[in-house]
Amino acid sequence: MIVSGADLVNVVERFVDDYDPRAIGVISLDVRLGDGLLVGVPGVSRISIDENGKPIYHGFTEEKHEIGDIVTLLPGCFYLAHTIEYFRMPSHLAGKLFLRSTSGRSALDHMHAGLLEPGWHGQITMELSPVVETQFRVGDRIAQITFELVSQPVSYDGNYNGQRGPTVAAGGVVAVRVGGAA
Repeated sequence: MIVSGADLVNVVERFVDDYDPRAIGVISLDVRLGDGLLVGVPGVSRISIDENGKPIYHGFTEEKHEIGDIVTLLPGCFYLAHTIEYFRMPSHLAGKLFLRSTSGRSALDHMHAGLLEPGWHGQITMELSPVVETQFRVGDRIAQITFELVSQPVSYDGNYNGQRGPTVAAGGVVAVRVGGAA
């Protein structure tokens, strides 16, 4: 069952930090584009694995922006972005991330890796791929979360708890950052 109305307001107030009260809808909470991006460019960036199967991000650049800055997303590039909002999922709720229709109509695609498990906490990392060159402002409402009750309380206790900013795959490292090698 999707949480709605006054129940949604209660969930957001209790379990989401740094949200915009105007972003609470009928059945979803709009989330905003955060200030950090990790950018992969075709022909420059690649992801390999080390001897233990952990991903290594080569040739990715890290960008930091301010709220209100315009960011241009280029087709063919891969972006790891994050939400401003910080979630503290209780054991009785799960969340699902969807792009807002406005973002989709702005030629943005999301890789749909956006499940917020009960017990998880952190900023959401979004995997974005624009179809055409498109611009957003840092702080724009870019995606939305719905909350659903789970049949019995459970709790995620994994690698992504506590993440802030764009977060690479579990155990992964970025081999090259803006300004030089890591």
